[in-house]
Amino acid sequence: MVRIFLFILTTSLILSCSKSDSEGSLSSETNNSNSPETFGEWSPSYTDQTNNFVQSRTGSNGTNETREINITSNEQVVISKEKDLDINEDGDNYDIITETISTYTASEGLGSFSSSGIISVKSDIDIEIKNEGLVDIDISEISSGQIKLVANPSSGFTFLGWDGPSVSVPKSSRLSSPIISTN
Repeated sequence: MVRIFLFILTTSLILSCSKSDSEGSLSSETNNSNSPETFGEWSPSYTDQTNNFVQSRTGSNGTNETREINITSNEQVVISKEKDLDINEDGDNYDIITETISTYTASEGLGSFSSSGIISVKSDIDIEIKNEGLVDIDISEISSGQIKLVANPSSGFTFLGWDGPSVSVPKSSRLSSPIISTN
């Protein structure tokens, strides 16, 4: 009888342990499969990074994800005229300048941004207006080493002509727009 009692006791302990362990395991799996994992935003966000960096985020079930964001850069030299700032402080805003613009683009479709870099004077064009008026500068032919100047006298004033060592004025009219050498 003791043997039967021990057999029944041992069997019931084994079954109760198995049943308990099994139920706990099923319960955990059921929770994971019924609720899909959701993720928050990647951090840090892409703002003005110029070098590769790593982003991470955590899911609702505690899963951590990371990804490397690759930053590519492109430099462009832009030729333009001085505008509101006299770059070389020579008293006029007519000089031809170059500006290096760097564009940084992030992988994963995160976007890009541009940053202005080095600004330097390519051609120092000294223009002195004796009375009233403005000078328009056409730099469309600057690659050939020349630019075109157009004088626009103010109302009541007359443009008399150009003067200077690099001015090449057409012979037909002293009042025509000159071509000047930028070399």
